[in-house]
Amino acid sequence: MQLSNVFPTSLVFLLQGAVTYGQGFGCKGNVMVSYWPNSGCVKMTGMKNELAEVIPAHWNNQASIYECASDKNHYLTEACCSNDQAMNQKIPSTTFLINCRKPNGKQFKWPLPVV
Repeated sequence: MQLSNVFPTSLVFLLQGAVTYGQGFGCKGNVMVSYWPNSGCVKMTGMKNELAEVIPAHWNNQASIYECASDKNHYLTEACCSNDQAMNQKIPSTTFLINCRKPNGKQFKWPLPVV
């Protein structure tokens, strides 16, 4: 096989892997959020969007990452939370803002952006 045929094919596989990896996140072991190790997906809820509903992030076996993008119930915002007690329940926005951070370590602002 000629090198000119191998290189483009290898590049395609490399790029696909990078794209897959770039779509996920992880909180445990992430130094940006060392105090917020629990990976979750969140959406605003309540009559006036005053509550945050957080669920554990989905594990993607193929890419070995957590992700929220495939959630069909609109839990699309990625969050790292300080404890798993914030998971699987509706919590006031003020509690969410204290207990959770973005995967890059930055604090959320309420209301959450619509994803």
